[in-house]
Amino acid sequence: MPICPHCGAEYRQGVVVCADCQSSLSPKRNVDMTTNVELIRWTSLTGVPHQVAAVMLMGVLEASDIPARLEEHTIPAYGLPSIVRGDAWGEVFVPQEHLDDARSIMEEYLAQLELDAEREYDDSDAI
Repeated sequence: MPICPHCGAEYRQGVVVCADCQSSLSPKRNVDMTTNVELIRWTSLTGVPHQVAAVMLMGVLEASDIPARLEEHTIPAYGLPSIVRGDAWGEVFVPQEHLDDARSIMEEYLAQLELDAEREYDDSDAI
């Protein structure tokens, strides 16, 4: 029975690539292989209005060494907004232990965006 050397998932004969890790499967379990599984409790940080805002915010968080993941509220394959979660395009999640740091980083980032927008507006008004 083939086994994934990274996550330890077992597959039926004939499967050659792990569906989760995309790693090549080993023909048998490595006796020395230890599987370390870390439970991450993801917590919602904020809803985002569109994909660009989500990617920008996630980049700022990840640059501060805070892992982030995105959950889209769209219907797969169609890109249409979900009826269930119509309040935002998607939602950014961070691990529970990083929530306070992520909030302060996000608030600082949004405040800087507002300052930049005001500065740009003031500069264009002077012309």
